[in-house]
Amino acid sequence: MPKYTDRKVVLNDDDSYKEWFDNRGLQNIDQYATFFFNRRYFKGAFATREHVWAKGDRLFKLANIYYDSVEYWWIIALWNDKPTDAHYNYGDVIEIPYPALEIYRELVG
Repeated sequence: MPKYTDRKVVLNDDDSYKEWFDNRGLQNIDQYATFFFNRRYFKGAFATREHVWAKGDRLFKLANIYYDSVEYWWIIALWNDKPTDAHYNYGDVIEIPYPALEIYRELVG
Protein backbone atom coordinates (compact mmCIF):
# COMPACT_ATOMS: atom_id res chain seq x y z
CA MET A 1 0.00 0.00 0.00
CA PRO A 2 1.37 3.48 -0.85
CA LYS A 3 2.47 6.02 1.72
CA TYR A 4 -0.94 7.70 1.59
CA THR A 5 -2.03 6.08 4.86
CA ASP A 6 0.64 7.82 6.96
CA ARG A 7 0.47 11.25 5.36
CA LYS A 8 -0.36 14.35 7.32
CA VAL A 9 -3.82 15.86 6.83
CA VAL A 10 -3.75 19.62 6.28
CA LEU A 11 -6.42 22.33 6.22
CA ASN A 12 -6.90 23.92 2.79
CA ASP A 13 -8.47 27.37 3.03
CA ASP A 14 -6.56 28.88 0.10
CA ASP A 15 -8.29 31.90 -1.47
CA SER A 16 -7.84 30.46 -4.97
CA TYR A 17 -10.53 27.89 -4.02
CA LYS A 18 -12.97 30.51 -2.70
CA GLU A 19 -15.52 30.09 -5.52
CA TRP A 20 -15.36 26.30 -5.20
CA PHE A 21 -15.88 26.54 -1.41
CA ASP A 22 -18.73 29.04 -1.82
CA ASN A 23 -20.53 26.83 -4.36
CA ARG A 24 -20.46 23.98 -1.86
CA GLY A 25 -21.18 25.97 1.27
CA LEU A 26 -17.73 25.31 2.71
CA GLN A 27 -15.07 27.49 4.27
CA ASN A 28 -12.24 24.96 3.89
CA ILE A 29 -11.47 21.30 3.32
CA ASP A 30 -9.11 18.78 4.86
CA GLN A 31 -6.75 17.10 2.44
CA TYR A 32 -3.63 14.99 2.48
CA ALA A 33 -0.31 16.79 2.31
CA THR A 34 1.36 16.32 -1.04
CA PHE A 35 3.71 13.37 -1.30
CA PHE A 36 7.00 14.26 -2.97
CA PHE A 37 9.05 11.68 -4.80
CA ASN A 38 12.78 12.34 -4.98
CA ARG A 39 13.27 10.92 -8.47
CA ARG A 40 16.88 12.09 -8.67
CA TYR A 41 17.76 9.85 -5.71
CA PHE A 42 16.04 6.81 -7.20
CA LYS A 43 17.09 7.34 -10.81
CA GLY A 44 20.54 5.82 -10.36
CA ALA A 45 19.34 3.08 -8.03
CA PHE A 46 16.91 1.33 -10.38
CA ALA A 47 16.84 0.21 -13.99
CA THR A 48 14.16 1.39 -16.43
CA ARG A 49 12.53 0.28 -19.63
CA GLU A 50 11.23 2.73 -22.20
CA HIS A 51 7.62 2.60 -23.31
CA VAL A 52 5.97 4.77 -25.97
CA TRP A 53 2.51 5.89 -24.83
CA ALA A 54 -0.01 4.64 -27.39
CA LYS A 55 -3.75 4.55 -27.93
CA GLY A 56 -5.41 2.46 -25.22
CA ASP A 57 -2.56 2.82 -22.73
CA ARG A 58 -3.50 3.33 -19.12
CA LEU A 59 -1.21 3.37 -16.10
CA PHE A 60 -2.91 0.36 -14.55
CA LYS A 61 -2.59 -1.57 -17.82
CA LEU A 62 1.12 -0.81 -18.06
CA ALA A 63 1.57 -1.88 -14.45
CA ASN A 64 -0.16 -5.15 -15.28
CA ILE A 65 2.04 -5.69 -18.34
CA TYR A 66 5.37 -4.80 -16.75
CA TYR A 67 4.73 -5.75 -13.10
CA ASP A 68 2.03 -8.43 -13.38
CA SER A 69 -0.08 -6.33 -11.01
CA VAL A 70 -2.38 -3.36 -11.57
CA GLU A 71 -1.67 -2.18 -8.01
CA TYR A 72 1.68 -0.55 -8.83
CA TRP A 73 0.43 1.93 -11.45
CA TRP A 74 1.32 4.78 -9.10
CA ILE A 75 5.03 3.86 -9.26
CA ILE A 76 5.03 4.55 -13.00
CA ALA A 77 3.10 7.78 -12.44
CA LEU A 78 5.48 9.03 -9.74
CA TRP A 79 8.58 8.05 -11.66
CA ASN A 80 7.46 10.01 -14.73
CA ASP A 81 6.10 13.01 -12.77
CA LYS A 82 2.72 12.55 -14.46
CA PRO A 83 0.11 11.49 -11.90
CA THR A 84 -2.83 10.57 -14.16
CA ASP A 85 -3.45 9.05 -17.57
CA ALA A 86 -4.58 12.48 -18.79
CA HIS A 87 -1.03 13.81 -18.38
CA TYR A 88 0.29 11.52 -21.14
CA ASN A 89 0.09 12.11 -24.89
CA TYR A 90 0.41 9.62 -27.73
CA GLY A 91 4.07 9.26 -28.58
CA ASP A 92 5.38 10.24 -25.13
CA VAL A 93 8.38 8.11 -24.21
CA ILE A 94 8.03 7.15 -20.57
CA GLU A 95 10.22 5.15 -18.24
CA ILE A 96 9.02 2.01 -16.50
CA PRO A 97 11.25 1.51 -13.44
CA TYR A 98 11.90 -1.95 -12.07
CA PRO A 99 11.88 -4.06 -10.03
CA ALA A 100 8.58 -2.70 -8.76
CA LEU A 101 8.61 -4.57 -5.46
CA GLU A 102 11.96 -3.08 -4.44
CA ILE A 103 10.82 0.42 -5.42
CA TYR A 104 7.63 -0.12 -3.43
CA ARG A 105 9.60 -1.20 -0.37
CA GLU A 106 11.90 1.79 -0.70
CA LEU A 107 9.01 4.25 -0.96
CA VAL A 108 6.75 2.74 1.66
CA GLY A 109 9.53 1.80 4.04
